[in-house]
Amino acid sequence: MDDPVVEHLPKLELDDPRASEITVRHLLSHTSGMPSPTIVPPAADLTEAVARLGDWQLRADPGERHAYSNANYWLAARLIEVISGSDFATYLDRSVFEPLGMEDTRAVEDLGADDPGLQHGHVTAYGMALPMPDMEQFVAGAGGVISTAEDMGRWLAMLTDQGRTPAGEQLLSPGLLEEAQSPQPGSKDYGLGWSISGPDVKPARVGHSGTSSSHSAQLDVIPGSGYGVVVLVLTLALSGVTLAGVRILFR
Repeated sequence: MDDPVVEHLPKLELDDPRASEITVRHLLSHTSGMPSPTIVPPAADLTEAVARLGDWQLRADPGERHAYSNANYWLAARLIEVISGSDFATYLDRSVFEPLGMEDTRAVEDLGADDPGLQHGHVTAYGMALPMPDMEQFVAGAGGVISTAEDMGRWLAMLTDQGRTPAGEQLLSPGLLEEAQSPQPGSKDYGLGWSISGPDVKPARVGHSGTSSSHSAQLDVIPGSGYGVVVLVLTLALSGVTLAGVRILFR
């Protein structure tokens, strides 16, 4: 976790000498100092996505403070590719989806991919839900997992069963799960890929959300309780979400 990223990605080059201080933990906790620009040029794969960071400068010293940036997870995913010797989607299939029996789950690099799971989103306009596929956007490592409610139930079952697969095998160690769901240095409300609820939220929970132009998702787990919930929606509205004619307001 605390290895400098450049030890494993020697081709990582930013226009900032502090980049050599970024660790894997900094990437996963969004404390690397990486910026999060509004407009990002397209990329064909993770190799190209990392290469295009060459003229970026950090906005804070690594480890100083939390600042969300998808670039952190592009780098983390590329790190997995280099160390495992396989592309990120294949690694997820072999190491996560297959052991959990998530047969209808896969990963894509771009939301413009020709995948049936990306063709049925909606947007709201003039009081109506209008079909619209997602706009092209590079998402490998920081999104791009296409799944179903049933498969996400299998994912939740692993998270609430101390990291075990349905076969009883240890996919993630309980210690790693606890560390991932605990505040990290410079990031009191974020762990390693998990948002952590504040002290006023009862019961305390950890989770994450994701939104594209025509899909939205939210997953939350109450650590130690055995309970978790995931919501997948196909229509995003300004004041809430609409699914099958039922309006659910964000609170």
